[in-house]
Amino acid sequence: MLEIIKKNLILVLLSLIILSLKSCSKEQKNQEIELGNQGINFQLAGIDSDGEISLNASSKVKSALKSSAYKEKVMEQKTISMNDNTIEAVASLIEITEADNQSNKDIHNKTLKADNKADNATSPTLRAAKSSLANGARYRILLFNENDVFITAIDGITGSVTPSFNLALPNKKYKWKAYSFNTTAAISPAIPSNPSEANFSITSTSTGGLLFDSGEVTTASSATVPSTVNILFRRQTSAIDIVMSGRGMFDRIIGMIGTANIATYPSGTFNLKTGKYTSYAAPNPSSEANYTSTVSSNNDTLRTLSLYTVNAESPITSYSVNLTSLTFMTDAYDRRKANRVFTNTQPFTFTKPFTPQLGKRYKILIDFLVTHQNITNSGGNVDWAYYNLFYNDTTKVYGLRHFNGNFYDRGQADYGAGFSGEYFNWKAAKPGFNQAPGVLDPCTRVYPAGRWRMPTKEEFATIINIANSNDPNTYPRKSNQSSSDPVRYIDLLIRSGTFLPYNATIGLPLLMLGNRALNSNNIENYNTTITNNASVYYWTSDEIDGNNATAFYITNAGVGGSTGMTQSNNLTASKRLGYNIRCVKNKSFTYIPSLN
Repeated sequence: MLEIIKKNLILVLLSLIILSLKSCSKEQKNQEIELGNQGINFQLAGIDSDGEISLNASSKVKSALKSSAYKEKVMEQKTISMNDNTIEAVASLIEITEADNQSNKDIHNKTLKADNKADNATSPTLRAAKSSLANGARYRILLFNENDVFITAIDGITGSVTPSFNLALPNKKYKWKAYSFNTTAAISPAIPSNPSEANFSITSTSTGGLLFDSGEVTTASSATVPSTVNILFRRQTSAIDIVMSGRGMFDRIIGMIGTANIATYPSGTFNLKTGKYTSYAAPNPSSEANYTSTVSSNNDTLRTLSLYTVNAESPITSYSVNLTSLTFMTDAYDRRKANRVFTNTQPFTFTKPFTPQLGKRYKILIDFLVTHQNITNSGGNVDWAYYNLFYNDTTKVYGLRHFNGNFYDRGQADYGAGFSGEYFNWKAAKPGFNQAPGVLDPCTRVYPAGRWRMPTKEEFATIINIANSNDPNTYPRKSNQSSSDPVRYIDLLIRSGTFLPYNATIGLPLLMLGNRALNSNNIENYNTTITNNASVYYWTSDEIDGNNATAFYITNAGVGGSTGMTQSNNLTASKRLGYNIRCVKNKSFTYIPSLN
């Protein structure tokens, strides 16, 4: 009996202890989440757009943002010769980062004015961030006390009333977490009033657009002064854009097949309290190169494949882009329907490991560039452009024309919008008899800027030194030819082979387009018949005096054979004559990626 009484007493005592502990715990919890009448306003600033410049943004917007807030850091770069050296590609791995003089790091410490006008007018980073959030997008704020005890969840909608919490205590520290999927759909799952730790774990996908921000706020000592929190979301994914550019081919990409062999993590479990991923799904090892095509204001093409990953802990150590087919339209496509197709498999392999950071954008830029034709003899070692310099006044683009023919101007100085064509006054900014000479070297304006320049008269000696010959086994050689366009040309053959669809040979065709007369649009020395004289004139970079410069020319007396040529690289000519320009490669040029 006594034993039973003892057991009952022990049970009673244990019950009293448990009740006492629960009471203390409840009392402590009530004390920790004690409420007051202080206000905390949550002001939405937007998305931190560090590295998030849209590839489809206008050149004006991109230029303004990049000049003020962003910079591109080249992490790895390599140059690859493709398809028998008829095309060159520069492949660059680029990290887009925030410039040193612009930072959003202290935005949580800024108090936005009620009308937002002052801050928006003076902060390009804030202005860029606000423009990134979708109109009507929903977001959620989780509020905790300084001991990480959950208080409440507050939902907000962009463009609506600023969310607030009006039950805070004065002079107290609070912690907040904010997240959004940047959509108008209701945020799911809901957070219960008494959540467990599991309620703070959500699934984030690489394409789901999870945005997150967190911080602390200490309320004012006076209950009449509300506190303001600025929420600047950061993307919880990393973007890797693979960009193929045809700008340096002066052409449009109309077909591309390949794969991107880059391991990306499609989803992970994200903890809202810690602001970190706790686990990841298995990675995707590769992606089909289904590129989005964008025709720019330069009438060229950017092909973009955007990949996303949620893993900011595992480095990407081995990655490549493999092309199995690449098709350019060519700038005479509408007349000949001629494509330029490359079908040899071309890998672009990178060896620089990098760990993607959440909220940042990386870019693998593969920039296709026209290459050159080298001539080396006693006259020097010169890398010549395949074809003439051409300016399009509609697109304002300097390029190197593709075809051995007069598709562009039919022997006329003006084509299309008035000053298109290839008859330049000496070092004029663009074609046209009324253009001022001596302004700039137009070859330096060909993309990428500075890669090409005008040749000196000494460099034209490399062409003069090539012998005339009709022997099909002699390389290099010069002979007189005519195309079916028709246009006569000096067929300067470098080596055996073909350069389709442009030419059936590999060389430097010198189109005999004559010249534009002094102070007029009349064409002289242009002859498409098989007899009588025809001429080609090229400017050199050498100036003689204020009115004259040195030019190169070849004149022949007919089509066929290899005789009857008169040539010189030391012709004195008025700077206001309209001559063609044959650019040479600037061997001191350093490539810097830029698609502005």
